[in-house]
Amino acid sequence: IESLYAHVNSSWVRPGRRMKRGQIIGTIGDAGGKYHAHLHFEMRKRPGKKVTSGYKGDTLGFVDPTQFIEAHRPINP
Repeated sequence: IESLYAHVNSSWVRPGRRMKRGQIIGTIGDAGGKYHAHLHFEMRKRPGKKVTSGYKGDTLGFVDPTQFIEAHRPINP
């Protein structure tokens, strides 16, 4: 599985680096004021898939991250 974070203003990690829960991975960007600050998160079964401007309906190899997020989200006390 490959993960992709888009609209990142600054990234503090490199490919292959293992991160721990709670570590800061970067800051959210706004594409130079073109959009409100937000983050795209993708999980893919096909590593190396080209990153393009918009999805253009091509979601082949993408994985719905909902199950992964819910299984690994910390439990709030």
